[in-house]
Amino acid sequence: LAVLLVVGGVAYAILGGGGGKAVPIVTGDTLSQAQAAISKAGLKSRVHYENNATVKKGVVIDTNPAGGNVVAAGSVVVIDVSSGPPKVSVPDVRNKSQQAATTILQNAGFQVTTQQSQNTNVPPNTVVSQSPGPNKMVTKGSTVTIYVSPGGSKVPNVVGQNITLAQGQLQNAGFNVKIQPQPVPPSANVADGTVLA
Repeated sequence: LAVLLVVGGVAYAILGGGGGKAVPIVTGDTLSQAQAAISKAGLKSRVHYENNATVKKGVVIDTNPAGGNVVAAGSVVVIDVSSGPPKVSVPDVRNKSQQAATTILQNAGFQVTTQQSQNTNVPPNTVVSQSPGPNKMVTKGSTVTIYVSPGGSKVPNVVGQNITLAQGQLQNAGFNVKIQPQPVPPSANVADGTVLA
């Protein structure tokens, strides 16, 4: 009986005579909804924003004290609100191969799309540019588009070389070679067997 009287006295102090207030459960609510509920419960609120990859921006993640706890009237409840996924820097993948660039971006948490660039002044399948650009701060998980030079193999420049050397260089690069003789006037001062074009 003595113990029951003590417990009853504590409960009265918290819930009744002491002005105790239960913290509302607002997890999953919007910030405005949470603030309204906490104010209605006779408590004050303070907002704390934090990145969260799974909770939508502007939605309550949790509170401190947690919902359901009893606190003194007028106490401050900290509302943890999601500010969305964290922002990260986009890696610079220009001048890298398409495969290497894709791997780097995916490892950094980005989605990757590829478009062909008409720039043929770089080796085939090379990233010419990207969007968003290098070092831009964007939301993790965003899509990065890489613009890649046309595929195939770059034809070595053999103009001015002897036909034997030129043919060997082209074959080593994986090409079949067809030789087409061209007449050249003596004034051109070009040795026989020289590649013109």
